[in-house]
Amino acid sequence: MGRSAVKGDFNADNVIDNKDLAILRTALLSSPKDIRYDINGDNKVNVNDYLRLTKMIINQPVTDNTNITGAFIDDDFRNAVYSLINKNNSSPILYSDVKNIQNLNLDSMGIKDLNGLEYFTSLKSLYCSNNQLTRLNVSKNTALTYLSCEKNQLTTLYSTKDTWNAIFYKMQYTDSTLGAYTGISITIKN
Repeated sequence: MGRSAVKGDFNADNVIDNKDLAILRTALLSSPKDIRYDINGDNKVNVNDYLRLTKMIINQPVTDNTNITGAFIDDDFRNAVYSLINKNNSSPILYSDVKNIQNLNLDSMGIKDLNGLEYFTSLKSLYCSNNQLTRLNVSKNTALTYLSCEKNQLTTLYSTKDTWNAIFYKMQYTDSTLGAYTGISITIKN
């Protein structure tokens, strides 16, 4: 592990992100505790450091040049984004690469997690049917007006508004003729 001048940047890539959080998680599980992982300055390495680093990551301002590659934890989703923005997978995915995308078709790609979707802030239409999603969070996609997410294993759908028919989705996922599950919890966040 290299050294970085940025507190919490454990992999020395000059970015505090989920990769650093994973390194801290490993350090928390090891014994004895390495004081280099003390984020909050109390000369202890414990869950409080993990919480502090999480807050640091969440509170980082997002600019056009923000590297968001680490947010795409699903390989299939990340590869689809690389293809969409015409970059190779050794290049960083920047916020400016995805912020103006209005339509996203991810049907039948084997995707299990759409973490990173929150950066598609202009997204109006999302097609993500026939994947392996168990939850879908579109609460940050406030421009979204069309959602197609059938034939997944969804149990939870988070949204800021019900611009699509929640009752339809509940029926769709509880209808045994569709081979669906026991139900879907739709949470509308204000």
